[in-house]
Amino acid sequence: MAGRANYDSSHKEYSDIRRQVRWRVGNLGFSNEKFAEVDRFIDNASWHSRGSRAKVERYGKKYSWIAFFEMYGVRLSQGLLRDWGEHDRPSDSDIDPSFPTPPRDWVPELDNPLNRGPEDVVDWVSTGPTPDYESILKLEEIDGEQGPWLLLDGFIEQGQEGDDRLIFTVLRCLLAGSSELQQIFAEYDRRPYPGNRAIPDPMTDTNTFAGEIPWSTRFAYLLRDETGVAERQVVRAFKTYGRDPKEGVPVELPVVNFVWEGALDSSVNQAGSAMVPSPALCERLGLINHAQQFDLYDSEGAIASICLIRKQDKISSQLLYMREDLFNRYAVETGQAIGWLVWGERTPSYAAWERIEGKIPQNVYSEHAHIHKRSYVWNGQVPEYRD
Repeated sequence: MAGRANYDSSHKEYSDIRRQVRWRVGNLGFSNEKFAEVDRFIDNASWHSRGSRAKVERYGKKYSWIAFFEMYGVRLSQGLLRDWGEHDRPSDSDIDPSFPTPPRDWVPELDNPLNRGPEDVVDWVSTGPTPDYESILKLEEIDGEQGPWLLLDGFIEQGQEGDDRLIFTVLRCLLAGSSELQQIFAEYDRRPYPGNRAIPDPMTDTNTFAGEIPWSTRFAYLLRDETGVAERQVVRAFKTYGRDPKEGVPVELPVVNFVWEGALDSSVNQAGSAMVPSPALCERLGLINHAQQFDLYDSEGAIASICLIRKQDKISSQLLYMREDLFNRYAVETGQAIGWLVWGERTPSYAAWERIEGKIPQNVYSEHAHIHKRSYVWNGQVPEYRD
């Protein structure tokens, strides 16, 4: 608010707005006479049960939040929030009105590198196996949904009960011109460690309601032009921070990470996060949403993309798939080839770090002996391993 210092209660515009909010609270039906006793009970009960469950708010606070958000909307529509971007939402938004259900809890059959290689954790970190995930880059069926399906992005962490060994893997799909993709593969092969965002992460969208994916211009608005039309998510791989902006190899990332930050504080909004196709894919392929789902559909109503999340049984995974015919079509229409870079680390489990870390020779990390990596190219029918 222009001209108002923090905690300045005498500022005229602030005082006027506060008076309007208090009037609206009463207009909605709240009064101390009606709610004082029950609010004292709720406040005392919340204090004694703190930490054991989601906090129960007093009626007075609930009515105040309603009036606050109404006033926020009025002032935003009137252009009075001068320091607030048109795509921003207030940080206090803790409920997504589309109430999405969590992504599917399903994981394909995975190679388990913990079943082979050294059982000693020190040997495992430095000389253990490389997981083989080629079979999950293309799936014929996912959780009863017929495909075939191609992996657009993923993360997998595997451990097992009573085992000090752990392995995690990033599975990144890339779109690029044929010559650019070959440059990516050559640089990837040359580098022993492809991490630290040498291959950039897809953007994270924390400012969208799940029900606004993919149709709203709020969805991943940084990937849109001034009119709201989607633009491809082109980033530069193997770029050195702070150097020439044209350094590195241009590649397109086909996904966006959706994160609803308000879910951390809301007992009624627990969907959390999901991976979804980028706005460019959604717009070109005409994808639509269905109520309360992160999976998207084509214009004929057939399922087009599936997000999968598993966080149990010592397996943590997040995978996004798209129907092969749709992803192939997008690649052809944009004149690009498809490839996958798969890499990660063998590490001690979280519980074993303090006990194990000092026993692992330093050169294991300095020489990146704990890193595993593979790469694949799409030949139009199957992912092809690049040996």
